[in-house]
Amino acid sequence: MSPPRPIRLRNTGSASVILGASDLVGAGQSDFVIASDGCSHQELTPGSECEIGVAFAPQAVGVITAQLRQRMDRIAPLLLNLAGGDDRIFADSFEGGDSRFWSLGR
Repeated sequence: MSPPRPIRLRNTGSASVILGASDLVGAGQSDFVIASDGCSHQELTPGSECEIGVAFAPQAVGVITAQLRQRMDRIAPLLLNLAGGDDRIFADSFEGGDSRFWSLGR
C-alpha cells in the first residue's frame, strides 16, 4: 500500500456547502483506500478547505483508475478522478458538483 496522498478540497465559491459522505467509486475502487476523512459531514464556508487521505493498494499490475466521490447537500456529487500506478496516486481533475467552485489543494 502506498502512503496516503492528502487531497484537500477548497470551496472557491461564494456560498457555504454542507458535505455528505466521501467514498470511492469506479472500476478500480477496490484498489484505493480512504485512510483519513476530514471532509464527510462538514460545512465548508467560502475559502475554507478539508482533507481526505487516499492510499493506493493495487491488487493487479498496471495503471488503475477510480473516483473519489464527495457528496454534497442539494448539489450533484463532486467526483475527483484518481489513477494509481507504481505505488503512487495521481489526482487530476474534478467532474460534477459544479466543479467551477472547487480547487484541488496540493
